[in-house]
Amino acid sequence: MLKAGSGTPAALGRAGDLGTEAHKELVPTVLPRTGGIRTMAQRIHALRCTFASMRLFIFLFLSALSGLSYAQPDTLYVTTKAAGTQAYAVVYDPVVPAEQYTLVGRYAFDTSRVAVRLGMKKGKPSGVYRAYYPDGRPLIFAVYGWGSLHGDWTEYNEAGRVTLKGQYRNGLREGTWAFRTEGIVGRYKEGLMHGKWKYYEGNKVARVSKYRKGKLLKGSEFFIP
Repeated sequence: MLKAGSGTPAALGRAGDLGTEAHKELVPTVLPRTGGIRTMAQRIHALRCTFASMRLFIFLFLSALSGLSYAQPDTLYVTTKAAGTQAYAVVYDPVVPAEQYTLVGRYAFDTSRVAVRLGMKKGKPSGVYRAYYPDGRPLIFAVYGWGSLHGDWTEYNEAGRVTLKGQYRNGLREGTWAFRTEGIVGRYKEGLMHGKWKYYEGNKVARVSKYRKGKLLKGSEFFIP
């Protein structure tokens, strides 16, 4: 699916600008030299405000750097009956200097068309991921935990029918996966084939296999006439 890229200098510039403005707001106004900061409480307050502004500036700067890895031309693979599987270049909108936002990728051949939307939190994927056909119909629906796939993964054909459905846990396939186009239903455990797998021909089961930790168990495979 999408591969990591690198980012745009423009996004980093905006993050710096915002950090500077936040810094101006949080740094306390020091009293004139004749009076100074008169009490210990005022000194502590000044230090706390200064540290807060520094933390905010550093967070925004690092968020921009982290987000850059998602902001370069990428590739989305789209399969249709007419054209088969095609690779489309994707370009991303500038990174938003915020703790949480939605990253938007667009088809490079027509940037008015949205290719992907991905929730981001603290510089990492978090929340819903959606990919779209060039005409706007849904292609993929998935869920990220924080930095890795964690939840549903669903793919759709041009007619809107589900062609692939399963779940991820901590970035690995887990539980039952249904490859409906191929007529296969099986289970994963920690990213490996594990348990019973059924292969259909039409509406009938034609073959059954059993796996353990990614390996086919000897004598477990049989065909159904």
